[in-house]
Order: sequence, then structure tokens, then C-alpha cells
Amino acid sequence: MSLRERMTKVLGFLVLSVTAGAIILRLLQPAPLMNVTAFSLAAAFNPIGQIFETRVLVDGSRWQYIEIHQSGRARGNARSLAEFGRQKGLGELAYHFVITNGSGGPDGRIQVSQQWTQQKDARWRGLSRGATSAGSTIRICLIGDFGQGPPGRVQLSQLEALLRSLQQRCQIPTQNIFLAGSASGPAGQWRLFPLDKLRQALPSNSID
Repeated sequence: MSLRERMTKVLGFLVLSVTAGAIILRLLQPAPLMNVTAFSLAAAFNPIGQIFETRVLVDGSRWQYIEIHQSGRARGNARSLAEFGRQKGLGELAYHFVITNGSGGPDGRIQVSQQWTQQKDARWRGLSRGATSAGSTIRICLIGDFGQGPPGRVQLSQLEALLRSLQQRCQIPTQNIFLAGSASGPAGQWRLFPLDKLRQALPSNSID
């Protein structure tokens, strides 16, 4: 065997060994951590409890109210809302949870913000966000404009599931859940939101 043939075989063996080693290392790597800002409660298993796997322990006695907001736009997600806040100089994302509608994120995906995982207040800097007490209010934003069209079935059912879970863990009565902004009357921004359906899904019928 010539020297060139011997070198070719050695180099081929080295390349094969390095490739095989890289594949083995890749297989042995642990799975990447789930992005806490983008898990879906619509998964086949029951991950609703994951919203309480926070960096800071959830103190249920702190949270007394839930305020439901809408983005006012047909498309979006937590990232686009956060970018809006930064562009306007309003600070961090003003919501603990964002529920997408299929335009900007999968229908019914619940996105969890750092404000929730760190158990912080969530509101735009310098702006009043609703009538409830800031430091004790959980804020949820639905992507959509409910003056123009209603939320989809999946998005609404995910909101119901999230509300029930938060109510149970934090002992929040249904009368302490509010729609933010204008009333749901004929001219209101919530006029096409199925408020009666949401009321029926929760322990009592006193959402304002």
C-alpha cells in the first residue's frame, strides 16, 4: 500500500470518527428547556399547572383581582405587544398572560410573561390600566379586536381554563374578574365578546 493510500484511509477514518462522536454527543444532550413564554395549554397532556412553576413562588394571597384586556388588533402575540411598549417608552410587557388567536401565534396558545414568572406587577409605565389595584391584579390580554369580531372558540375556552385555574389557586372570586376598558354595550369595544358564555363557565355570574 502506498503512502498516499495509507494517508487517505487514515483521514477517512478520522472524519468518520469525528462525525460519529458529534452525533452521539447530540443524542446525549438534554432536551432544551421549554420556553415559558410560549407553551400551549392545548397540549395532549395537562400542563395547566405549569403556570405555577414560576421562578418566584406564587403567593396566592397577593392576587385578588383578574383584569381581562384585548389587544385591539386582529394579529399579534406577547412579543409584538412587548415591542409596542418599548417603542412607546412604556416599559415592559403590561400583561402576565397573553392568549393568541391563530394570527401571530397558534389559536389558544397561552404565553406567560416574565412578570408572572417573577411575580411582578404588570402595567405600562405611566399609564393607568383599569380600575383594579395594580399590585394585586393579574392581567390577561387576548389578541383580537372584539368591537370588530368575537374571539374564536379555542381562544375563549383557553381563557376559561386559565381563569378557573387562577381562581382556584389564588382564591379569586368571580366578582373580582373585570373586563378592562369600555363597556360591552352596542358601542363598546367588548360588544362582540361573548360575556354571557364566559360568565356561565365560571363559578358565578358576576363579571362586570
